[in-house]
Amino acid sequence: MNHMESGRAIVVQEWYRRRPVKLDTSGGWHTCSSETCEIIHLLEYVCLDGEHIVPGPRCREHAQSAVVYVTDLYVCKAVGCVHTCDQATCTIRNGRCQISGRCCIAATRSTLSVPASNKRSRRRSNCVHTSEQSACILLYDLLFSNRRISSEILRASSVLDIARRAVQRCIKGRVRDRVDLHYQELVDIYASARQRLRHVDYLTVSIPDKGKQEICTHYAKILVAAWEMLVSSLPPRSTYDSTIAALLYAMRKGVACDGVMAIPMDRFLAYALPDAHAIKDVNISRRSLTQAKNALYDATQDLIRRRNVPVERLAALFSNSNCPEVLQHYLNHDELE
Repeated sequence: MNHMESGRAIVVQEWYRRRPVKLDTSGGWHTCSSETCEIIHLLEYVCLDGEHIVPGPRCREHAQSAVVYVTDLYVCKAVGCVHTCDQATCTIRNGRCQISGRCCIAATRSTLSVPASNKRSRRRSNCVHTSEQSACILLYDLLFSNRRISSEILRASSVLDIARRAVQRCIKGRVRDRVDLHYQELVDIYASARQRLRHVDYLTVSIPDKGKQEICTHYAKILVAAWEMLVSSLPPRSTYDSTIAALLYAMRKGVACDGVMAIPMDRFLAYALPDAHAIKDVNISRRSLTQAKNALYDATQDLIRRRNVPVERLAALFSNSNCPEVLQHYLNHDELE
């Protein structure tokens, strides 16, 4: 390892130390780009003998040490991933690095031949994430990711196109039958199409990155606490990812046991979560989600009826009493009804 590589490693280590959460993007749920992400350019002097960052080209503590100036590290502020713009690992678009925006020429990448396999691909379990961090990744992908925004735009355009075609058929039918056309009929067609769309006002509001992280962290803590209470009653084959996804969609409508809400309905999730069929976009199949929902309902009843856990104790896990300020706006306004 040469001096520059050592300096890069020290800067990366210091960056991760200052940022406690780093989201793994190996699953493809987020692609860093200078056009859509806020990219931070790290420029640091590094003392190699002391293995620390210094403010200038000389280290006061190690006068004889070599100091290198690291200039090719770029960080995506949203997920905390560090990219080294060294041309060998850059993704080139129009002659520029997709992340840093610098002009470069992509190095030829060697490819390995992989034997064909007919086995189904499984989502690889990433052991570097804690349970709370994994829940944060799932929440961010479902609520705030670029994929979610693109899917909502595509769905809105398709619904609008269907409504436009229905209006054209209505007009042609009235002209063919020589029947008077009322504008209210056209308005009703567009109004019924609008009701098929979910509310996405929270996506158009300028919520800072810190606010998005606070929302994800708040719900992630709830999901982890519920998982720890329910895991002893869940079947052995229940996975963490599918179970917390089932918990999210259970919080969307609420789950009652003996007439009492064991999992209360969360107004923000009822307002913001996409339809359940969108779960396949985050590497969870709809079949596994359905099985996790059934296992969750059985585990809830087992926990309350056989293990004598009060319903109120389970419901208290889903309390929003300590929710972040950015979330209180959505929980306290009647416009979400």
